[in-house]
Amino acid sequence: MLVSSPSIAAAEPTDQWAQGADPVFLGPGLHSGDLYVHCSQGTGMVFVSTAAADGHALRIKAGAITGVSHEHAAQDGRVREWLDLEDPVWQAALAEGALTVDGTAHPFSTERDKRYFGLFLRMCTPH
Repeated sequence: MLVSSPSIAAAEPTDQWAQGADPVFLGPGLHSGDLYVHCSQGTGMVFVSTAAADGHALRIKAGAITGVSHEHAAQDGRVREWLDLEDPVWQAALAEGALTVDGTAHPFSTERDKRYFGLFLRMCTPH
């Protein structure tokens, strides 16, 4: 008796980033899990927020590049950092394929993730 095994297809990567609004700071943008990235459209100000009960400042990196925060805020168990759109961490994230916050990588697993993030950054560009 011959038993055929089902073909095993390579798993397609799934999108890690999606549209979403920060639950506390309310800015619409993108999220990867509990990490939210949003901006005041057309201002060049980009905000990164995540849950952090202790209110510590976030370390935002991409490869060897560390982002420079201009403002730190904590509210209702979440923390937020404000970085300029011109900060090299954003282009490094696209080049490296991930944004790392507090040691946790949030990868751009698909071309769609990279495209969404690139479009998001363009939306933040000052008019």
